[in-house]
Amino acid sequence: MAFPSLSRALFRSLNSTMASSSTRCSDLSKMCRPFTRTMWCLTKKPPSSLTGEMESVVKNSAIRQHPSWPVLGRCNCCGLHTQGDKDLAVFLTEEIKFEKEQAEGVKIPTTLDGFNVTLDENDVTLTKTENTETVVISFTVSNALQPMDDESLTDPSDEDKLPDMVCLPTLTVDIKKADKHTLSMQCSFSEETEPSSDGGGEGVYDVNIDEVAVHDGEWGEETYSLPGELMDGTMYDLLHTTLEERGLSGEFLTRLIALATDHEKNLYIDFLHRLRNIMS
Repeated sequence: MAFPSLSRALFRSLNSTMASSSTRCSDLSKMCRPFTRTMWCLTKKPPSSLTGEMESVVKNSAIRQHPSWPVLGRCNCCGLHTQGDKDLAVFLTEEIKFEKEQAEGVKIPTTLDGFNVTLDENDVTLTKTENTETVVISFTVSNALQPMDDESLTDPSDEDKLPDMVCLPTLTVDIKKADKHTLSMQCSFSEETEPSSDGGGEGVYDVNIDEVAVHDGEWGEETYSLPGELMDGTMYDLLHTTLEERGLSGEFLTRLIALATDHEKNLYIDFLHRLRNIMS
């Protein structure tokens, strides 16, 4: 289920229902060729003397005569620009427009089923306190995007279905007691469970318990951890129940995935803006 390096544009080209995205990906494949050959142009503006020497070498070299060699341009503000840079900037403008249309109306909630939501760049933290116990769910959205299996949808025409690519981050769940002792579990999302036998409702996500530790505030390398695959089956099931009793139900996890996916999309759009600024 994991294809962490699969790009958004290329993934959309696999979806036959998105013909416009396929065209965009086709254009991208044409633009990537000159860009990949001129990655040295992405560095900061070199000293004027070095730039002159570099252009002189390129001008007088045999490789400069190759028809695929990009035309060098230079401005006073940000150094060299190539035709590949310009093509990439044009593509990024279209990609930003497309992603903004997809994200229109999306708003990250400040609370989720009783948990307070805190965003810090890549990091997301959900916190809930009841009596003298605090539950903290933390994760990062980088490198957590995965394609969603369309066959797992009960109604592909449902407008409220999850997007084609979803963010499935690794979760760290800390259950902090008043005496400062903390039970920590590292969890990963498992395959989507099957819908109910009567056909009602969609399948929901579940989590696997990958690792468990008990500590006094910091889960460091020196802390003893028990891998989930080596855990007694009864203990594993009871710890899973502990998570559910703290609010990590299937319905909550589905909403958590939607939150993570929306936040990742916002960061992606910001990344596109930054990249276009460099290329422009």
